[in-house]
Parts: sequence; structure tokens; C-alpha cells
Amino acid sequence: MKVLLVNTGDGSFDGVSQVEFNWWKELSTQSVNYDFLTLASTTFNLYRSELLRSGSKIFDFKSRGNKISRNIQFVRFIRVFFSKNKYDIIHINTGMSLRSLIVLVMAKKLSAKVILHAHSSVQKNNLKQKLFRKLLVELFYRLSDARLAVSKTSALTFFPKKYVNNHQVKIVMNGIDLNKFKFNIDVRRQMREKYHIKSSDLAVGFIGRMIYQKNPDFASEIFHRLLSTQSNIKVFMLGEGPLLKKIRSSFATDLLNKQVFFVGNQKSVTCYYQMLDILIMPSRFEGLPMVAIEAQASGLRTLLSDNITKESIITDTTCMLEARDPNSWVQKILQKKMANSEPKRTAQFEVVRRTRFDITQAGISILNIYKELNEEK
Repeated sequence: MKVLLVNTGDGSFDGVSQVEFNWWKELSTQSVNYDFLTLASTTFNLYRSELLRSGSKIFDFKSRGNKISRNIQFVRFIRVFFSKNKYDIIHINTGMSLRSLIVLVMAKKLSAKVILHAHSSVQKNNLKQKLFRKLLVELFYRLSDARLAVSKTSALTFFPKKYVNNHQVKIVMNGIDLNKFKFNIDVRRQMREKYHIKSSDLAVGFIGRMIYQKNPDFASEIFHRLLSTQSNIKVFMLGEGPLLKKIRSSFATDLLNKQVFFVGNQKSVTCYYQMLDILIMPSRFEGLPMVAIEAQASGLRTLLSDNITKESIITDTTCMLEARDPNSWVQKILQKKMANSEPKRTAQFEVVRRTRFDITQAGISILNIYKELNEEK
């Protein structure tokens, strides 16, 4: 069965990229042959060589010019692409984007079955996004053969409410390899030694793309206030994106690589979950962020913005705050430090393991959907 995974994100390596890679690892041995269509070569840079060695193909859309010009180029690119490449299933993984609609319209002319898989939401007070959503939701539903979402919030964002309530949109949680994130005290010791983190230090992290949606500006403000009040703070920011330079330059040079560390995208992000004492996610909007699930699987204390769906909260060491006042986040971070003993953090892993976030369960759901669609052809 030939399946094309389409990522209509901004070209950064993101949670959707990681989800697609997880499906490839789980299902490529089960008669599913995956190819990937992305909006930029950077989307799969972390895993490109591994994917290509396996026989998968990665098609990168490259464009120049203004937004209108790029969208016209994209229409031409997709038309030519589908004339040369045939698939049984086209699986579109998307945020609220015009390019998702373009792929849907073009794919509908083919014999392939089309899945629209919603991974995001929209900002509550953004009128432009709300209008855009209102125009697209009915089209998203009617042009797709199967409708999936990572959470009910995402489902209600991308599809008409009546279809969501009638269970015509299937919720498939983002599956992760849970064992990969299980707390490991030896890894924690090694990573803290690497960065000279003392037992009395508090290691606080942000993991995500440096873009408006993830609100890294707010995260950096929290970190600035922490550093000004406490001498034992170590800050780690993982991820890349257009706001990286601005965020990095806001910290004094003498703090960089001593108390503040920018470490980019990491294949071994699990090591940082082990190392950290607390993770913050002040996102402006989300579907169901994988980072939140991975962090909780590692037993890491996690603070989430209340803009994130409540379906993200699994363990009792996770809570939500309004992303308005940085001081409230600082106060929460400085509350009594959670014990980072192996039994305590492993107990949180067991809680996550009893949920639907395991990649094996998610993989079975995806594979069954592929099989059902393929039989309908």
C-alpha cells in the first residue's frame, strides 16, 4: 500500500514531522510504503538520511517571491507532482492552511483516498483565523474521504460541529514510543554533569519551534525574571525558527552557555527531558502538543498555557496557567521542587502508559483506517 504523508507546516521540523516519522517507524514493516511531501527541505533534516536509506522518497516544495506568488507556484507544483506520482492514500497532516485545501482539491481528482488529519487549533481572539476557519471547515469535510484529529479541540477547529458530535471525525491521539521517554536516572546524571548542573540548581526548559504560535517571547520573559531573582537557575531552549535570533539576543552574552543554553533541534530530546526539573509551554494555540505528552511520560513537571487543550493533561505534576502574567509562572516554577527520584518519575510514566498515547495503539488505529479506505477503492 503506497501512502503519501503530506506536511503543510511552515517547513520547520515540528511535532507533525515527528508524528509522521513515528508512523513510518511503526508501520513501514506492515506493508505500508511511505513517501513524504513537505514545504521545505528542513522539515525532515533530522531523519532525512534514515528515511532515504529505507527507500522512502521525500519531495520538497521550494518557492520564491511573495505569498501570492508562492501559492501559485504551489498549485503548479502539486498539479505536476500528482501527474507523475500515484498513491493509494494521501494522508494530509495539517494546521489551518490554504495549502491543505490546495492539496485536497488536487488530490480529489485522483483515484487515491484522501485523509485530512487535523493537528492544530486557532487562536481564540484572532478574527482573521476565525473567518478563514469558517470558510474552510465545510470544504475540509466534504473533500476528504476520512477525517481525523489529534484532539476534540482540533476536530472542532477543522470540521463542522455537527459532524464531530456525530462521531464522523475520528480522534487518533499522537502516538509516541513511550519506553523511549521512561525516566533514566543515569542519563539525568550524565546530562547534568555535561552542563555542570548542581543538585541545588533548577533546570528549566522550553522545547518547541521559535514561532509566534509557541510564544517563545513569553517564555524568554519568564526566564529573564527567574534569572534576576535566583542564582541557581539554568535555562534550556530547544528548537529553531524565525524568532530564534531575537530571543537569543535578548540574553546577556555572559549568560549564554553558562546559565542559558540554546541547543537547537535535537534527535535525542529525551535526554533533555531526563535532565530538566520543569518544562514550560506557554503556547498561544495548539492541537495536542507531543512535547507535553513526552515530558509527562518522562515524569517531568510541566506547566502548560490554558490555550492548550485540557486533553494534554495526564499526570498530577502538570498544570495550566494563563499566558498573560510572567510573574505567575515564575511563582509556580519556584514552588517546592518536585522530587526527581527514579520511583517518583517512573510512577508518572506508568500513568501515561495507561492512556491512548502509545505508538503501538495509535499505529493500529492508523493502519486500520488505511485498510478500510483501500478496500473502498
